[in-house]
Amino acid sequence: MNIRHDPLLKLSVMALGFACAVFASGYATAQSGDAAQKAASAQVQLAANYARLAVDVCGADPKSVEAYKTSVGKQFQDQNFAADWATGWNTHKFVTDFQGMKAHLSAADYEQQKADTCQNAQDQMKP
Repeated sequence: MNIRHDPLLKLSVMALGFACAVFASGYATAQSGDAAQKAASAQVQLAANYARLAVDVCGADPKSVEAYKTSVGKQFQDQNFAADWATGWNTHKFVTDFQGMKAHLSAADYEQQKADTCQNAQDQMKP
Protein backbone atom coordinates (compact mmCIF):
# COMPACT_ATOMS: atom_id res chain seq x y z
CA MET A 1 0.00 0.00 0.00
CA ASN A 2 1.39 3.40 -0.96
CA ILE A 3 1.26 5.99 1.82
CA ARG A 4 0.98 8.82 -0.69
CA HIS A 5 -2.29 7.42 -2.00
CA ASP A 6 -3.85 6.30 1.28
CA PRO A 7 -4.76 9.36 3.35
CA LEU A 8 -5.70 7.39 6.45
CA LEU A 9 -2.40 5.56 6.43
CA LYS A 10 -0.58 8.83 5.80
CA LEU A 11 -2.20 10.49 8.83
CA SER A 12 -1.50 7.40 10.91
CA VAL A 13 2.16 7.58 9.93
CA MET A 14 2.20 11.28 10.88
CA ALA A 15 0.68 10.46 14.26
CA LEU A 16 3.17 7.64 14.79
CA GLY A 17 6.00 10.00 13.90
CA PHE A 18 4.74 12.51 16.44
CA ALA A 19 4.50 9.83 19.12
CA CYS A 20 8.03 8.62 18.34
CA ALA A 21 9.35 12.15 18.60
CA VAL A 22 7.73 12.58 22.00
CA PHE A 23 9.13 9.29 23.26
CA ALA A 24 12.51 10.12 21.78
CA SER A 25 12.71 13.17 23.99
CA GLY A 26 14.00 10.97 26.79
CA TYR A 27 16.78 9.82 24.50
CA ALA A 28 17.59 13.38 23.53
CA THR A 29 18.31 14.28 27.14
CA ALA A 30 20.95 11.54 27.21
CA GLN A 31 22.73 13.07 24.23
CA SER A 32 25.11 15.98 24.60
CA GLY A 33 25.44 19.45 23.17
CA ASP A 34 24.46 20.09 19.60
CA ALA A 35 22.70 16.77 19.03
CA ALA A 36 20.42 17.33 22.02
CA GLN A 37 19.64 20.86 20.86
CA LYS A 38 18.81 19.66 17.34
CA ALA A 39 16.52 16.99 18.75
CA ALA A 40 14.80 19.49 21.05
CA SER A 41 14.40 21.93 18.18
CA ALA A 42 12.77 19.31 15.95
CA GLN A 43 10.45 18.16 18.73
CA VAL A 44 9.34 21.72 19.53
CA GLN A 45 8.65 22.41 15.86
CA LEU A 46 6.66 19.19 15.58
CA ALA A 47 4.65 19.99 18.70
CA ALA A 48 3.88 23.49 17.41
CA ASN A 49 2.77 22.10 14.07
CA TYR A 50 0.49 19.68 15.92
CA ALA A 51 -0.91 22.55 18.01
CA ARG A 52 -1.63 24.44 14.80
CA LEU A 53 -3.58 21.43 13.54
CA ALA A 54 -5.57 21.42 16.78
CA VAL A 55 -6.44 25.10 16.32
CA ASP A 56 -7.13 25.17 12.58
CA VAL A 57 -8.91 21.84 12.20
CA CYS A 58 -10.35 21.22 15.65
CA GLY A 59 -10.94 24.72 16.96
CA ALA A 60 -8.79 24.20 20.03
CA ASP A 61 -9.06 26.85 22.73
CA PRO A 62 -6.17 29.36 22.70
CA LYS A 63 -5.73 28.90 26.47
CA SER A 64 -5.18 25.17 26.05
CA VAL A 65 -2.66 25.85 23.28
CA GLU A 66 -0.77 28.28 25.52
CA ALA A 67 -0.73 25.72 28.33
CA TYR A 68 0.51 23.08 25.89
CA LYS A 69 3.18 25.45 24.61
CA THR A 70 4.38 26.07 28.17
CA SER A 71 4.44 22.34 28.85
CA VAL A 72 6.41 21.65 25.67
CA GLY A 73 8.89 24.38 26.62
CA LYS A 74 9.51 22.76 29.98
CA GLN A 75 9.71 19.25 28.56
CA PHE A 76 12.23 19.83 25.79
CA GLN A 77 14.50 22.58 27.16
CA ASP A 78 15.09 24.07 23.71
CA GLN A 79 17.53 26.99 23.77
CA ASN A 80 15.75 28.52 20.75
CA PHE A 81 12.25 27.67 21.91
CA ALA A 82 10.44 30.81 20.70
CA ALA A 83 11.96 30.65 17.22
CA ASP A 84 11.45 26.89 16.92
CA TRP A 85 7.84 27.13 18.09
CA ALA A 86 7.20 29.91 15.55
CA THR A 87 8.77 27.83 12.78
CA GLY A 88 6.62 24.81 13.62
CA TRP A 89 3.49 26.91 14.04
CA ASN A 90 3.97 28.62 10.68
CA THR A 91 4.78 25.44 8.75
CA HIS A 92 1.14 24.28 8.45
CA LYS A 93 2.31 20.80 7.33
CA PHE A 94 -0.18 18.80 9.40
CA VAL A 95 -3.02 21.19 8.52
CA THR A 96 -2.24 21.02 4.80
CA ASP A 97 -1.94 17.22 4.88
CA PHE A 98 -5.14 16.87 6.84
CA GLN A 99 -7.11 19.18 4.57
CA GLY A 100 -5.76 17.29 1.56
CA MET A 101 -7.53 14.16 2.80
CA LYS A 102 -10.90 15.70 1.88
CA ALA A 103 -10.22 14.91 -1.76
CA HIS A 104 -9.53 11.25 -0.99
CA LEU A 105 -12.19 10.40 1.58
CA SER A 106 -15.94 10.33 1.65
CA ALA A 107 -17.54 13.04 3.75
CA ALA A 108 -18.37 10.50 6.47
CA ASP A 109 -14.84 9.08 6.53
CA TYR A 110 -13.34 12.57 6.64
CA GLU A 111 -15.58 13.56 9.56
CA GLN A 112 -14.64 10.37 11.40
CA GLN A 113 -10.94 10.99 10.80
CA LYS A 114 -11.39 14.58 11.96
CA ALA A 115 -13.18 13.45 15.13
CA ASP A 116 -10.44 10.92 15.89
CA THR A 117 -7.66 13.41 15.18
CA CYS A 118 -9.27 16.10 17.30
CA GLN A 119 -9.77 13.69 20.19
CA ASN A 120 -6.10 12.69 19.96
CA ALA A 121 -5.06 16.35 19.87
CA GLN A 122 -7.22 17.13 22.88
CA ASP A 123 -5.72 14.20 24.78
CA GLN A 124 -2.16 15.16 23.78
CA MET A 125 -2.62 18.76 24.84
CA LYS A 126 -4.02 18.00 28.30
CA PRO A 127 -1.87 19.45 31.07
